[in-house]
Order: sequence, then structure tokens, then C-alpha cells
Amino acid sequence: VLDSVLADFEYAVENVRIDDGTPGLAVNKDVVLAFMSRVFLYHGTYLKYHGLDGQRAQKYLQAAKDAADQLITSGRYSLAEDYRGLFNSMSLSGNPEIIMYRKYEEGALTHSLHSYSDNEPQTGASKDAIDSYRMDNGLPIRQTGSGYNGDDSIDNVMADRDPRITETFVQELRLTGEASNYSSSGYAQHKFKNEEISGELIGTQNNNPTDAPVIRYGEVLINYAEASYELNDQISQADLNKSINVLRSRPDVNMPDLQVSGQQAMVNGQPIDDPERPQSVSPILWEIRVERRVELMM
Repeated sequence: VLDSVLADFEYAVENVRIDDGTPGLAVNKDVVLAFMSRVFLYHGTYLKYHGLDGQRAQKYLQAAKDAADQLITSGRYSLAEDYRGLFNSMSLSGNPEIIMYRKYEEGALTHSLHSYSDNEPQTGASKDAIDSYRMDNGLPIRQTGSGYNGDDSIDNVMADRDPRITETFVQELRLTGEASNYSSSGYAQHKFKNEEISGELIGTQNNNPTDAPVIRYGEVLINYAEASYELNDQISQADLNKSINVLRSRPDVNMPDLQVSGQQAMVNGQPIDDPERPQSVSPILWEIRVERRVELMM
């Protein structure tokens, strides 16, 4: 069945136009390639880790990598300078990172995600999710010498971390009984909140018109890195530089480059040794997965 799905994707890549309809709102070749990278990374790793069909696993992982590579080398997309703006903007039209998005319109087509982010109780992120964000020097918080300030306060937790943590979560604990917009874990997200409409009618209930990304270039870069590793159980520095390290160079993120030597992940020449990493997972693959988790959080 998946061979037939792959054949359909390959046919679409050859026959769907690059430009067709309103950019970001119509299925064009780039949308096909982006979803191809997502779909076949999933099915390739599913077969690989379930030990079902190694030959097809390789075939699907190669398809995922090739699709992502076509988008990367096309030069048609780049990262937006504002990470949070990808999720809380009134309009995503013309955003250089957006491959496909859903357009909302005040009074015509709206949603309630902004209201949920701003006014209502939330199902909060786990402590494990918060802990996965690296320090701004690239080291895991539990690694000796990371510089982590400890868990005594939310200010300590979020100090000197990957900037995506404060772009995603508010810098306060919202506890049950203490705030009407509390979080079940205390950690509340504001990734989808647009301050300009907070308190306005369109920012409340189900009146929210902020646009929603469907698939974006940032995910394609992660798909490329993960497929590259899974194909051969290793990844080159060149492949990291065209994927993960592009993500880390986003102006409002500006994290240090991820480096690799064999299976060892490094930052600024220092080995990364995350005590939370299962011993069955290589250090470099673990860091690729952490990057996916952080970039796509919520």
C-alpha cells in the first residue's frame, strides 16, 4: 500500500505546478514535497524500529530525505526572523517560511485558540518537556557545568535557556486556585497569543482570526536531518549545517551550532552528555530528536 502512496507522491512531484493559486493557500509542488518528507520519515522509521522491512524502510527514508532536499536546494524558502510570529500572526501571507497555512477572517472564519492561550485554563506542558530545552550554550540542563540556575523559581528555570522556551511559555507559574487562566502543570503556553488583540472582542471566545501554519520550512529542515541520520545511523556535519544549524541561526533563536564526531554530539567542541538520554539512543540522534521537540513544541 505504501509503495502505491509513494508512487502517487512521486507522480505529484513531477506533475503539480510550482506556482498554482494563492501562495500558501493552494496545493503546489512545494506542499507535496513538504508532506512527502513528513509522511515517509514516519513510515520509514516505523518499519525500521519495528523490524518489519528493512529494504522498504530505506526506500521510504530516502524518499523523505530527497523530498526535503529538493525544497532546501530550491531556495524558495527561508526561516522567518520571528519564531513566535509563525503562530500568532494576523496574517501569514508572504511569510518566507510558510509552505501552507490556513487563513482565518474576522467575522467569517474564526477559532478559539487565542482565547484558550490568553484567558482559559490550559492543559500544561510536562516538566520533562520544559527540561528538554537546552541552555543557551547548547548544553542539557542536567549536564555537569551547564550553568543551569535550578528549579527554585520560574525565573531560574527559564534563565539562560534556548530562547524558544520563552517564545513558547510564559515566564510565570499559573497554578490552580491562583489564576483563572491556570495551567494543569503550572507551565502555561503563550505561543499562539497575539498581544495586539488581547482584550479585544476578536481575541476572546471563538472570535479569533489569527492565521495557522499547516506545514512550514522549519519542519522540513528537521525532517531532512532525521531522515539523513536514520538512513545510515550517522549524519555528516554538512547535513547538520544545512538543517539543524540553519534552525539554530534564526535571528531570535541564535543557538550555537550542533557538531558531530561519529556518534558524539558536541557544541563549541564540548561533548554533550545528557543524563536523560537512553543509552540505546546515540548522542547525536538524541540531539536531533530534542531539536524536533523544541522547534515543534505545542
